[in-house]
Amino acid sequence: MIMDSDASTVGPRARRRQRAKTVWIVGGVLVVAAAIVVVVAVSAIGSRSGTLVNNCETGPGAQCPGANLSGTDLSTEDLSAADLSGANLDGANLTNVNLTGANLTGANLTGADLTGAVLPFIVSGGITGTPKTLPGGWTLVNGYLIGPSSNLTGALLTASDLTDANLTGANLTDATLTQANLTGASLTDANLTNASLTGANLANANLTGVVLPYILSGDLNGAPRTLPAGWTLVNGYLVGPWANLTDALLAGADLSGDDLTNANLTHAKLTDANLTDANLTGANLTDLTSGGILGTPRALPAGWTLANGYLIGSWANLAGANLTGVDLTGADLTTANLTRANLTDANLTRANLTGADLTGANLTRATLTRATLTDASISGANLTDANLMDANLTDLTSGGISGTPSSLPTGWTLANGYLIGSSANLAGANLTGVDLTGADLTGVNLTGANLTGANLTRATLIRATLTDASISGANLTGADLTDVVSSGLIGPPASLPDGWTIVDGSLTSPLTSPPTSTVAAP
Repeated sequence: MIMDSDASTVGPRARRRQRAKTVWIVGGVLVVAAAIVVVVAVSAIGSRSGTLVNNCETGPGAQCPGANLSGTDLSTEDLSAADLSGANLDGANLTNVNLTGANLTGANLTGADLTGAVLPFIVSGGITGTPKTLPGGWTLVNGYLIGPSSNLTGALLTASDLTDANLTGANLTDATLTQANLTGASLTDANLTNASLTGANLANANLTGVVLPYILSGDLNGAPRTLPAGWTLVNGYLVGPWANLTDALLAGADLSGDDLTNANLTHAKLTDANLTDANLTGANLTDLTSGGILGTPRALPAGWTLANGYLIGSWANLAGANLTGVDLTGADLTTANLTRANLTDANLTRANLTGADLTGANLTRATLTRATLTDASISGANLTDANLMDANLTDLTSGGISGTPSSLPTGWTLANGYLIGSSANLAGANLTGVDLTGADLTGVNLTGANLTGANLTRATLIRATLTDASISGANLTGADLTDVVSSGLIGPPASLPDGWTIVDGSLTSPLTSPPTSTVAAP
Protein backbone atom coordinates (compact mmCIF):
# COMPACT_ATOMS: atom_id res chain seq x y z
CA MET A 1 0.00 0.00 0.00
CA ILE A 2 2.85 2.35 0.84
CA MET A 3 4.42 1.49 -2.53
CA ASP A 4 1.20 2.27 -4.29
CA SER A 5 1.00 5.61 -2.52
CA ASP A 6 4.56 6.45 -3.59
CA ALA A 7 3.88 5.40 -7.16
CA SER A 8 0.82 7.62 -7.34
CA THR A 9 2.82 10.51 -5.96
CA VAL A 10 5.78 10.06 -8.35
CA GLY A 11 3.65 9.72 -11.52
CA PRO A 12 2.47 13.34 -11.70
CA ARG A 13 5.96 14.70 -11.09
CA ALA A 14 7.37 12.59 -13.88
CA ARG A 15 4.69 13.83 -16.20
CA ARG A 16 5.49 17.44 -15.30
CA ARG A 17 9.17 16.84 -15.98
CA GLN A 18 8.31 15.22 -19.33
CA ARG A 19 6.18 18.20 -20.35
CA ALA A 20 9.00 20.60 -19.45
CA LYS A 21 11.45 18.56 -21.46
CA THR A 22 9.14 18.60 -24.47
CA VAL A 23 8.73 22.37 -24.29
CA TRP A 24 12.49 22.78 -24.11
CA ILE A 25 13.03 20.57 -27.17
CA VAL A 26 10.36 22.36 -29.20
CA GLY A 27 11.80 25.70 -28.22
CA GLY A 28 15.24 24.58 -29.29
CA VAL A 29 13.95 23.42 -32.63
CA LEU A 30 12.27 26.77 -33.22
CA VAL A 31 15.44 28.63 -32.36
CA VAL A 32 17.45 26.49 -34.76
CA ALA A 33 14.84 26.95 -37.49
CA ALA A 34 14.91 30.70 -36.98
CA ALA A 35 18.68 30.67 -37.24
CA ILE A 36 18.50 28.73 -40.48
CA VAL A 37 15.99 31.21 -41.90
CA VAL A 38 18.30 34.08 -40.97
CA VAL A 39 21.28 32.37 -42.57
CA VAL A 40 19.31 31.63 -45.75
CA ALA A 41 18.06 35.20 -45.89
CA VAL A 42 21.56 36.57 -45.46
CA SER A 43 22.87 34.18 -48.08
CA ALA A 44 20.14 35.22 -50.48
CA ILE A 45 21.00 38.85 -49.98
CA GLY A 46 24.65 38.13 -50.57
CA SER A 47 23.93 36.24 -53.85
CA ARG A 48 22.11 39.07 -55.61
CA SER A 49 23.42 39.78 -59.09
CA GLY A 50 24.20 43.40 -58.35
CA THR A 51 22.74 46.75 -57.50
CA LEU A 52 19.92 48.68 -59.05
CA VAL A 53 21.21 51.81 -60.78
CA ASN A 54 18.76 53.92 -62.76
CA ASN A 55 16.55 50.90 -63.39
CA CYS A 56 19.58 48.84 -64.42
CA GLU A 57 20.15 45.80 -62.26
CA THR A 58 23.82 45.08 -62.74
CA GLY A 59 25.24 41.59 -62.86
CA PRO A 60 25.91 38.78 -65.32
CA GLY A 61 23.61 39.04 -68.33
CA ALA A 62 22.25 42.41 -67.21
CA GLN A 63 19.84 43.94 -69.71
CA CYS A 64 20.57 47.66 -69.63
CA PRO A 65 20.46 48.99 -73.19
CA GLY A 66 20.48 52.78 -73.21
CA ALA A 67 20.90 52.95 -69.42
CA ASN A 68 22.28 56.12 -67.84
CA LEU A 69 25.25 54.90 -65.80
CA SER A 70 27.17 58.15 -65.93
CA GLY A 71 29.65 58.42 -63.08
CA THR A 72 28.58 55.07 -61.64
CA ASP A 73 31.06 52.99 -59.66
CA LEU A 74 30.88 49.55 -61.26
CA SER A 75 34.38 48.47 -60.29
CA THR A 76 34.87 44.71 -59.92
CA GLU A 77 31.27 44.09 -61.05
CA ASP A 78 30.55 40.96 -63.06
CA LEU A 79 28.88 42.28 -66.19
CA SER A 80 29.66 39.32 -68.39
CA ALA A 81 27.24 38.96 -71.32
CA ALA A 82 25.52 42.19 -70.26
CA ASP A 83 23.70 44.31 -72.83
CA LEU A 84 25.01 47.83 -72.39
CA SER A 85 24.41 48.92 -75.97
CA GLY A 86 23.81 52.65 -76.15
CA ALA A 87 24.47 53.02 -72.43
CA ASN A 88 25.89 56.27 -71.04
CA LEU A 89 29.05 55.31 -69.15
CA ASP A 90 30.49 58.82 -69.12
CA GLY A 91 33.00 58.96 -66.28
CA ALA A 92 32.00 55.52 -64.99
CA ASN A 93 34.43 53.52 -62.86
CA LEU A 94 34.84 50.21 -64.67
CA THR A 95 38.05 49.23 -62.96
CA ASN A 96 38.54 45.45 -62.97
CA VAL A 97 34.98 44.94 -64.21
CA ASN A 98 34.25 41.67 -66.02
CA LEU A 99 32.78 42.55 -69.43
CA THR A 100 33.36 39.18 -71.07
CA GLY A 101 30.97 38.86 -74.02
CA ALA A 102 29.20 42.10 -73.13
CA ASN A 103 27.66 44.36 -75.77
CA LEU A 104 28.91 47.95 -75.71
CA THR A 105 27.73 48.91 -79.19
CA GLY A 106 26.99 52.63 -79.33
CA ALA A 107 27.94 53.19 -75.68
CA ASN A 108 29.41 56.49 -74.42
CA LEU A 109 32.78 55.82 -72.77
CA THR A 110 33.89 59.42 -72.34
CA GLY A 111 36.30 59.51 -69.40
CA ALA A 112 35.42 55.96 -68.33
CA ASP A 113 38.12 54.11 -66.39
CA LEU A 114 38.54 50.56 -67.71
CA THR A 115 41.82 49.81 -65.95
CA GLY A 116 42.13 46.05 -65.56
CA ALA A 117 38.75 45.41 -67.18
CA VAL A 118 38.26 41.93 -68.64
CA LEU A 119 37.10 42.34 -72.24
CA PRO A 120 37.37 39.07 -74.23
CA PHE A 121 34.55 38.50 -76.75
CA ILE A 122 33.25 42.02 -76.16
CA VAL A 123 30.99 43.39 -78.89
CA SER A 124 31.45 47.03 -79.81
CA GLY A 125 31.18 49.54 -82.63
CA GLY A 126 29.81 53.06 -82.75
CA ILE A 127 31.36 53.82 -79.36
CA THR A 128 31.53 57.54 -78.61
CA GLY A 129 33.94 59.44 -76.43
CA THR A 130 37.45 58.58 -75.32
CA PRO A 131 37.91 56.37 -72.24
CA LYS A 132 40.20 57.63 -69.49
CA THR A 133 42.08 54.33 -69.56
CA LEU A 134 41.85 50.93 -71.25
CA PRO A 135 43.29 47.56 -70.20
CA GLY A 136 46.76 46.70 -71.44
CA GLY A 137 46.77 45.55 -75.08
CA TRP A 138 43.51 47.30 -75.91
CA THR A 139 42.77 50.35 -78.02
CA LEU A 140 39.75 52.18 -79.41
CA VAL A 141 39.69 52.46 -83.21
CA ASN A 142 36.81 53.73 -85.34
CA GLY A 143 34.42 53.19 -82.43
CA TYR A 144 35.54 49.59 -81.87
CA LEU A 145 37.34 48.14 -78.87
CA ILE A 146 40.34 46.38 -80.37
CA GLY A 147 42.09 43.71 -78.37
CA PRO A 148 42.68 39.98 -77.87
CA SER A 149 39.62 37.77 -78.41
CA SER A 150 37.44 40.79 -79.20
CA ASN A 151 34.26 40.16 -81.17
CA LEU A 152 34.60 42.32 -84.28
CA THR A 153 32.14 40.43 -86.46
CA GLY A 154 31.14 42.65 -89.37
CA ALA A 155 33.31 45.51 -88.10
CA LEU A 156 33.86 48.39 -90.53
CA LEU A 157 37.55 49.15 -90.19
CA THR A 158 38.29 50.57 -93.62
CA ALA A 159 41.62 52.45 -93.67
CA SER A 160 41.95 52.00 -89.89
CA ASP A 161 45.35 52.29 -88.24
CA LEU A 162 45.83 48.96 -86.48
CA THR A 163 49.60 49.14 -86.28
CA ASP A 164 50.89 46.67 -83.66
CA ALA A 165 47.30 45.90 -82.62
CA ASN A 166 46.78 42.79 -80.51
CA LEU A 167 44.04 40.87 -82.30
CA THR A 168 45.04 37.44 -81.06
CA GLY A 169 41.99 35.18 -81.17
CA ALA A 170 39.76 38.03 -82.35
CA ASN A 171 36.61 37.27 -84.33
CA LEU A 172 36.79 39.33 -87.52
CA THR A 173 34.23 37.34 -89.49
CA ASP A 174 32.75 39.50 -92.28
CA ALA A 175 34.88 42.43 -91.14
CA THR A 176 35.94 45.09 -93.65
CA LEU A 177 39.66 45.78 -93.32
CA THR A 178 40.10 47.31 -96.75
CA GLN A 179 43.27 49.45 -96.82
CA ALA A 180 43.74 48.97 -93.08
CA ASN A 181 47.25 49.31 -91.68
CA LEU A 182 48.03 46.06 -89.88
CA THR A 183 51.78 46.57 -89.75
CA GLY A 184 53.18 44.47 -86.92
CA ALA A 185 49.71 43.42 -85.77
CA SER A 186 49.23 40.09 -84.01
CA LEU A 187 46.40 38.12 -85.59
CA THR A 188 47.36 34.75 -84.17
CA ASP A 189 44.36 32.38 -84.21
CA ALA A 190 42.03 35.18 -85.31
CA ASN A 191 38.97 34.33 -87.40
CA LEU A 192 38.83 36.30 -90.67
CA THR A 193 36.21 34.20 -92.41
CA ASN A 194 34.73 36.18 -95.31
CA ALA A 195 36.61 39.30 -94.25
CA SER A 196 37.97 41.83 -96.76
CA LEU A 197 41.67 42.69 -96.67
CA THR A 198 41.93 44.32 -100.08
CA GLY A 199 44.70 46.91 -100.09
CA ALA A 200 45.67 46.27 -96.47
CA ASN A 201 49.24 46.56 -95.18
CA LEU A 202 50.36 43.27 -93.62
CA ALA A 203 54.03 44.13 -93.15
CA ASN A 204 55.46 41.98 -90.33
CA ALA A 205 51.95 40.96 -89.21
CA ASN A 206 51.63 37.63 -87.42
CA LEU A 207 48.95 35.48 -89.05
CA THR A 208 49.85 32.18 -87.41
CA GLY A 209 46.79 29.96 -87.15
CA VAL A 210 44.48 32.57 -88.67
CA VAL A 211 41.22 31.18 -90.11
CA LEU A 212 40.91 32.57 -93.65
CA PRO A 213 38.13 30.82 -95.63
CA TYR A 214 36.40 33.12 -98.15
CA ILE A 215 38.96 35.86 -97.40
CA LEU A 216 38.91 38.61 -100.01
CA SER A 217 42.29 40.16 -100.71
CA GLY A 218 44.34 41.75 -103.47
CA ASP A 219 46.74 44.70 -103.66
CA LEU A 220 48.15 43.68 -100.29
CA ASN A 221 51.20 45.60 -99.16
CA GLY A 222 54.10 44.31 -97.11
CA ALA A 223 55.06 40.76 -96.26
CA PRO A 224 53.52 39.12 -93.17
CA ARG A 225 55.89 37.68 -90.61
CA THR A 226 53.96 34.39 -90.71
CA LEU A 227 50.97 32.88 -92.52
CA PRO A 228 48.69 29.97 -91.62
CA ALA A 229 49.73 26.54 -92.84
CA GLY A 230 48.78 26.02 -96.50
CA TRP A 231 48.62 29.72 -97.34
CA THR A 232 50.90 31.91 -99.44
CA LEU A 233 51.01 35.52 -100.59
CA VAL A 234 51.04 35.72 -104.40
CA ASN A 235 50.77 38.88 -106.49
CA GLY A 236 49.22 40.69 -103.53
CA TYR A 237 46.63 37.97 -102.88
CA LEU A 238 46.26 35.56 -99.97
CA VAL A 239 46.15 32.18 -101.68
CA GLY A 240 44.87 29.11 -99.89
CA PRO A 241 41.92 26.72 -99.45
CA TRP A 242 38.48 28.37 -99.71
CA ALA A 243 40.07 31.74 -100.59
CA ASN A 244 37.87 34.27 -102.37
CA LEU A 245 39.91 35.10 -105.46
CA THR A 246 37.05 36.50 -107.51
CA ASP A 247 38.43 38.77 -110.25
CA ALA A 248 41.97 38.05 -109.05
CA LEU A 249 44.72 39.13 -111.43
CA LEU A 250 47.07 36.17 -111.25
CA ALA A 251 48.50 36.28 -114.76
CA GLY A 252 52.03 34.88 -114.68
CA ALA A 253 51.69 33.99 -110.99
CA ASP A 254 53.69 31.13 -109.51
CA LEU A 255 51.04 28.93 -107.90
CA SER A 256 53.11 25.77 -108.02
CA GLY A 257 52.27 23.47 -105.13
CA ASP A 258 49.65 25.85 -103.76
CA ASP A 259 46.49 24.55 -102.11
CA LEU A 260 43.51 26.11 -103.89
CA THR A 261 40.98 23.55 -102.71
CA ASN A 262 37.47 25.02 -103.00
CA ALA A 263 38.89 28.45 -103.82
CA ASN A 264 36.63 30.87 -105.70
CA LEU A 265 38.41 31.92 -108.89
CA THR A 266 35.34 33.32 -110.64
CA HIS A 267 36.40 35.70 -113.44
CA ALA A 268 40.04 35.41 -112.36
CA LYS A 269 42.93 35.76 -114.81
CA LEU A 270 45.40 32.87 -114.76
CA THR A 271 47.07 33.42 -118.12
CA ASP A 272 50.66 32.08 -118.13
CA ALA A 273 50.39 31.03 -114.47
CA ASN A 274 52.45 28.12 -113.14
CA LEU A 275 50.11 25.45 -111.77
CA THR A 276 52.66 22.68 -111.28
CA ASP A 277 51.30 20.36 -108.56
CA ALA A 278 48.66 22.93 -107.56
CA ASN A 279 45.54 21.48 -105.96
CA LEU A 280 42.33 22.94 -107.42
CA THR A 281 39.94 20.28 -106.13
CA GLY A 282 36.46 21.79 -105.86
CA ALA A 283 37.62 25.21 -107.02
CA ASN A 284 35.09 27.50 -108.72
CA LEU A 285 36.53 28.36 -112.14
CA THR A 286 33.45 30.10 -113.57
CA ASP A 287 34.43 32.56 -116.32
CA LEU A 288 38.11 31.93 -115.56
CA THR A 289 40.51 33.16 -118.24
CA SER A 290 43.54 30.98 -118.90
CA GLY A 291 46.01 30.13 -121.64
CA GLY A 292 49.73 29.51 -121.56
CA ILE A 293 49.37 27.58 -118.30
CA LEU A 294 52.63 25.98 -117.19
CA GLY A 295 52.97 22.64 -115.45
CA THR A 296 50.39 20.05 -114.52
CA PRO A 297 48.07 20.61 -111.56
CA ARG A 298 47.85 17.88 -108.94
CA ALA A 299 44.04 18.01 -109.14
CA LEU A 300 41.31 19.93 -110.97
CA PRO A 301 37.60 20.39 -110.26
CA ALA A 302 35.33 17.61 -111.47
CA GLY A 303 34.69 17.88 -115.22
CA TRP A 304 37.71 20.09 -115.90
CA THR A 305 40.81 19.36 -117.93
CA LEU A 306 43.98 21.13 -119.04
CA ALA A 307 44.69 21.20 -122.78
CA ASN A 308 46.89 23.43 -124.91
CA GLY A 309 47.62 25.49 -121.80
CA TYR A 310 43.92 26.20 -121.19
CA LEU A 311 41.73 25.19 -118.27
CA ILE A 312 38.66 23.75 -119.96
CA GLY A 313 35.32 23.08 -118.33
CA SER A 314 31.80 24.28 -117.65
CA TRP A 315 31.44 28.09 -117.66
CA ALA A 316 35.09 28.52 -118.72
CA ASN A 317 36.08 31.70 -120.50
CA LEU A 318 37.79 30.43 -123.64
CA ALA A 319 37.13 33.45 -125.82
CA GLY A 320 39.74 33.53 -128.57
CA ALA A 321 41.41 30.38 -127.24
CA ASN A 322 43.61 28.36 -129.58
CA LEU A 323 42.28 24.83 -129.21
CA THR A 324 43.43 23.53 -132.58
CA GLY A 325 43.40 19.75 -132.70
CA VAL A 326 42.49 19.37 -129.01
CA ASP A 327 40.74 16.16 -128.00
CA LEU A 328 37.69 17.20 -125.98
CA THR A 329 35.73 13.99 -126.36
CA GLY A 330 32.88 14.00 -123.83
CA ALA A 331 34.05 17.30 -122.34
CA ASP A 332 31.65 19.36 -120.22
CA LEU A 333 31.62 22.78 -121.85
CA THR A 334 28.21 23.81 -120.55
CA THR A 335 27.75 27.58 -120.94
CA ALA A 336 31.42 27.97 -121.86
CA ASN A 337 32.48 31.12 -123.69
CA LEU A 338 34.09 29.95 -126.93
CA THR A 339 33.55 33.11 -128.95
CA ARG A 340 36.18 33.42 -131.68
CA ALA A 341 37.90 30.27 -130.39
CA ASN A 342 39.96 28.28 -132.87
CA LEU A 343 38.65 24.72 -132.75
CA THR A 344 40.06 23.61 -136.09
CA ASP A 345 40.36 19.80 -136.17
CA ALA A 346 39.19 19.62 -132.55
CA ASN A 347 37.42 16.46 -131.42
CA LEU A 348 34.20 17.39 -129.63
CA THR A 349 32.50 14.02 -129.95
CA ARG A 350 29.74 13.72 -127.31
CA ALA A 351 30.85 17.02 -125.80
CA ASN A 352 28.23 18.89 -123.79
CA LEU A 353 28.01 22.39 -125.21
CA THR A 354 24.61 23.24 -123.75
CA GLY A 355 24.28 27.01 -123.57
CA ALA A 356 27.80 27.51 -124.92
CA ASP A 357 28.62 30.61 -126.95
CA LEU A 358 30.47 29.64 -130.14
CA THR A 359 29.86 32.93 -131.91
CA GLY A 360 32.56 33.47 -134.51
CA ALA A 361 34.35 30.23 -133.61
CA ASN A 362 36.42 28.39 -136.20
CA LEU A 363 35.13 24.82 -136.33
CA THR A 364 36.80 23.84 -139.58
CA ARG A 365 36.99 20.03 -139.75
CA ALA A 366 35.90 19.82 -136.11
CA THR A 367 34.13 16.65 -135.04
CA LEU A 368 30.87 17.32 -133.21
CA THR A 369 29.32 13.88 -133.63
CA ARG A 370 26.60 13.34 -130.99
CA ALA A 371 27.59 16.59 -129.31
CA THR A 372 24.89 18.48 -127.41
CA LEU A 373 24.46 22.10 -128.50
CA THR A 374 21.08 22.73 -126.88
CA ASP A 375 20.46 26.46 -126.45
CA ALA A 376 23.96 27.18 -127.76
CA SER A 377 24.89 29.98 -130.16
CA ILE A 378 26.93 29.29 -133.27
CA SER A 379 26.31 32.52 -135.16
CA GLY A 380 29.13 33.60 -137.44
CA ALA A 381 31.01 30.33 -136.97
CA ASN A 382 33.05 28.64 -139.67
CA LEU A 383 31.68 25.13 -140.19
CA THR A 384 33.76 24.13 -143.20
CA ASP A 385 33.81 20.31 -143.28
CA ALA A 386 32.61 20.16 -139.66
CA ASN A 387 30.93 16.90 -138.72
CA LEU A 388 27.67 17.43 -136.80
CA MET A 389 26.19 13.99 -137.39
CA ASP A 390 23.59 13.13 -134.72
CA ALA A 391 24.35 16.33 -132.81
CA ASN A 392 21.54 17.74 -130.65
CA LEU A 393 20.79 21.22 -132.00
CA THR A 394 17.60 21.95 -130.05
CA ASP A 395 17.11 25.73 -129.62
CA LEU A 396 20.42 26.36 -131.37
CA THR A 397 20.90 29.98 -132.46
CA SER A 398 22.75 30.50 -135.73
CA GLY A 399 23.13 32.93 -138.62
CA GLY A 400 26.04 34.23 -140.61
CA ILE A 401 27.59 30.76 -140.75
CA SER A 402 30.36 30.29 -143.30
CA GLY A 403 31.55 27.09 -144.93
CA THR A 404 29.66 23.89 -145.54
CA PRO A 405 29.58 21.13 -142.90
CA SER A 406 30.50 17.62 -144.01
CA SER A 407 27.38 16.32 -142.27
CA LEU A 408 24.39 17.54 -140.30
CA PRO A 409 21.81 15.79 -138.10
CA THR A 410 18.97 14.11 -139.96
CA GLY A 411 16.35 16.64 -141.08
CA TRP A 412 18.68 19.64 -140.81
CA THR A 413 19.94 21.92 -143.53
CA LEU A 414 22.08 25.03 -143.94
CA ALA A 415 20.44 27.95 -145.73
CA ASN A 416 21.22 31.66 -145.78
CA GLY A 417 23.85 31.03 -143.11
CA TYR A 418 21.34 29.43 -140.74
CA LEU A 419 21.18 25.89 -139.42
CA ILE A 420 17.55 24.95 -139.94
CA GLY A 421 15.79 22.00 -138.38
CA SER A 422 13.33 20.82 -135.76
CA SER A 423 13.24 23.02 -132.60
CA ALA A 424 15.85 25.44 -133.97
CA ASN A 425 15.91 29.00 -132.66
CA LEU A 426 15.43 31.13 -135.77
CA ALA A 427 13.99 34.19 -134.06
CA GLY A 428 14.71 37.21 -136.22
CA ALA A 429 16.32 35.08 -138.93
CA ASN A 430 16.49 36.42 -142.47
CA LEU A 431 15.14 33.56 -144.56
CA THR A 432 14.05 35.62 -147.55
CA GLY A 433 13.46 33.39 -150.57
CA VAL A 434 14.81 30.27 -148.85
CA ASP A 435 13.61 26.95 -150.25
CA LEU A 436 12.40 24.87 -147.30
CA THR A 437 10.23 22.50 -149.27
CA GLY A 438 9.27 19.55 -147.05
CA ALA A 439 11.50 20.81 -144.21
CA ASP A 440 10.86 19.60 -140.67
CA LEU A 441 10.34 22.81 -138.72
CA THR A 442 8.52 21.25 -135.79
CA GLY A 443 8.70 23.50 -132.74
CA VAL A 444 10.91 26.05 -134.52
CA ASN A 445 10.99 29.58 -133.12
CA LEU A 446 10.47 31.93 -136.08
CA THR A 447 9.44 34.95 -134.01
CA GLY A 448 10.13 38.07 -136.04
CA ALA A 449 11.73 36.03 -138.83
CA ASN A 450 11.69 37.27 -142.42
CA LEU A 451 10.16 34.55 -144.59
CA THR A 452 9.34 36.82 -147.51
CA GLY A 453 9.11 34.73 -150.67
CA ALA A 454 10.21 31.57 -148.85
CA ASN A 455 9.07 28.21 -150.18
CA LEU A 456 7.50 26.27 -147.31
CA THR A 457 5.59 23.82 -149.47
CA ARG A 458 4.69 20.70 -147.44
CA ALA A 459 6.90 21.95 -144.59
CA THR A 460 6.08 20.65 -141.12
CA LEU A 461 5.46 23.62 -138.84
CA ILE A 462 3.74 21.79 -135.99
CA ARG A 463 3.91 23.92 -132.79
CA ALA A 464 6.13 26.44 -134.59
CA THR A 465 6.07 30.07 -133.44
CA LEU A 466 5.52 32.65 -136.19
CA THR A 467 4.67 35.67 -134.04
CA ASP A 468 5.46 38.93 -135.87
CA ALA A 469 7.03 36.99 -138.76
CA SER A 470 6.93 38.34 -142.31
CA ILE A 471 5.36 35.81 -144.71
CA SER A 472 4.75 38.09 -147.67
CA GLY A 473 4.71 36.00 -150.82
CA ALA A 474 5.63 32.83 -148.92
CA ASN A 475 4.35 29.54 -150.30
CA LEU A 476 2.77 27.42 -147.57
CA THR A 477 0.92 25.02 -149.84
CA GLY A 478 0.39 21.72 -148.05
CA ALA A 479 2.28 22.89 -144.96
CA ASP A 480 1.31 21.30 -141.64
CA LEU A 481 0.38 24.18 -139.34
CA THR A 482 -1.01 22.12 -136.46
CA ASP A 483 -0.88 24.08 -133.18
CA VAL A 484 1.13 26.84 -134.83
CA VAL A 485 1.46 30.02 -132.75
CA SER A 486 0.99 33.22 -134.70
CA SER A 487 -0.03 36.83 -134.30
CA GLY A 488 1.10 40.05 -135.85
CA LEU A 489 1.91 38.32 -139.14
CA ILE A 490 3.15 40.68 -141.81
CA GLY A 491 2.01 40.55 -145.44
CA PRO A 492 -0.20 38.12 -147.30
CA PRO A 493 1.44 34.82 -148.27
CA ALA A 494 1.38 33.56 -151.82
CA SER A 495 -0.57 30.52 -150.67
CA LEU A 496 -1.81 28.73 -147.58
CA PRO A 497 -2.79 25.13 -146.86
CA ASP A 498 -6.35 24.24 -147.82
CA GLY A 499 -8.88 25.83 -145.52
CA TRP A 500 -6.41 28.10 -143.73
CA THR A 501 -6.83 31.84 -143.62
CA ILE A 502 -5.27 34.82 -141.91
CA VAL A 503 -7.55 36.73 -139.57
CA ASP A 504 -6.29 39.81 -137.75
CA GLY A 505 -2.70 38.81 -138.37
CA SER A 506 -3.07 35.23 -137.14
CA LEU A 507 -3.26 31.93 -138.99
CA THR A 508 -6.70 30.43 -138.59
CA SER A 509 -7.30 26.70 -138.91
CA PRO A 510 -10.20 25.33 -140.97
CA LEU A 511 -11.32 23.59 -137.78
CA THR A 512 -11.47 26.86 -135.87
CA SER A 513 -15.03 28.03 -135.37
CA PRO A 514 -15.64 31.61 -136.45
CA PRO A 515 -16.62 33.98 -133.68
CA THR A 516 -20.35 33.96 -132.97
CA SER A 517 -22.61 36.59 -131.52
CA THR A 518 -25.83 36.20 -129.63
CA VAL A 519 -28.74 38.26 -130.94
CA ALA A 520 -31.75 38.72 -128.73
CA ALA A 521 -35.02 37.39 -130.14
CA PRO A 522 -37.41 40.06 -131.26
